[in-house]
Parts: sequence; C-alpha cells; structure tokens
Amino acid sequence: MAAKKKKTTAADGAIPLARPPQYSTSENAVDDIPDDEKLRLLSQSGLLSKIPQKEPVTEAALDFLDELFFTATYAIPMTFLYFCMDVLIHHQYAQQLPFREEAIKVATNVPFLSVFIFYSNRHKTSRLVQLALFMMSVVCGTRLIWTLNKEGWRTAMQEAAPLTTLWTYTVMQLDLIPCGVSVATVFGIVKFLGLRLQL
Repeated sequence: MAAKKKKTTAADGAIPLARPPQYSTSENAVDDIPDDEKLRLLSQSGLLSKIPQKEPVTEAALDFLDELFFTATYAIPMTFLYFCMDVLIHHQYAQQLPFREEAIKVATNVPFLSVFIFYSNRHKTSRLVQLALFMMSVVCGTRLIWTLNKEGWRTAMQEAAPLTTLWTYTVMQLDLIPCGVSVATVFGIVKFLGLRLQL
C-alpha cells in the first residue's frame, strides 16, 4: 500500500510533456537531401538563372580604382602647391592677381597635372619612366633656379609655379638613389653656372 501511494505521488508531481510536432514526410525528405544535391536540382530547374546576380568586381577594376585614389591623393596637394607658388611669386613682384584669373589658371592646369600623375604612377617602376622622371627633375630644377636668377619678372611669374610643381612631383616619384642623384645634379649645375639658390 505504501509503495502504491509513493507511485501515485510521483505521477501527480510529474511535468506533462508536449509531444513534438509531426512533420509531413515530404518536408522530412527535403531536409534529408544534401545541399549540393539541392543546388543541382535548383540549377536544373532554371530558378537560379531567373535571380539577378551582381557581377563580381574584377582585379583590374580594383587596380584602376587604386590608381584613381593615388592620383587624387597626389593631385590635390600638387594643385595646392601650384596655387601657393603662383600667389607667392606674384606677391614677390608686387603684382596682384585677381582670384578669378587664378582660379581659371588652376582649373586649366589641373587636368594636365592629373593625367600626368595618373600615367607616371601607373608605369613608375619602369626603368624608362624612371629615366624620364630623372631628366625632368634635373631640367625643371635647373630651369627654375635659372629663371629666378636670370630671367625677367614676367617670365618668372609665368614659369615659377609650374616648374616648382613638376620638380617637386618628379623628385617624389623617383626611387631613392636617382632622387638623391637628381638633386645633387641640380645643385652641381647651379654651382657651376654661378647661380644663387636664395632670392
């Protein structure tokens, strides 16, 4: 009797459990299919072709975007350098340049500068491009110092800003050893010609 009473108490205190939901056999069959088989069936049915898919970005497109970003990061400070040098050279000769004319000068020179930066950066590792940049840096540096020492004020105002911008950019794009050699070459030519480095 005591055993029977104990059994009844345990049954009364038990938590009623809910039965799990019964799935249809068709759903069980779909769940049992491997993923690669599902993909094969979907591709054979033609459903995947109806879904619009984004074209993957190619490596060439990413390289082009990197080149555009590099061009912008160099074109902006080079444009600002050109603007500052043009304002300073006019101020040195006590010439006031209206803002409208300065804006037109900068706007007409920026496209050329941007294209030059873009292509020189793209082929910067080429020996031929490095040689061309080296020659440009020597010519621009020597011509700039010659202009400021020997030419008249009108020529100096016309040439100082573009020469300074090109000289700065070409020196920055050169490898380390050609960069040092180009600056030393300009210094040697200036000393040989007896030009002053200060204004």
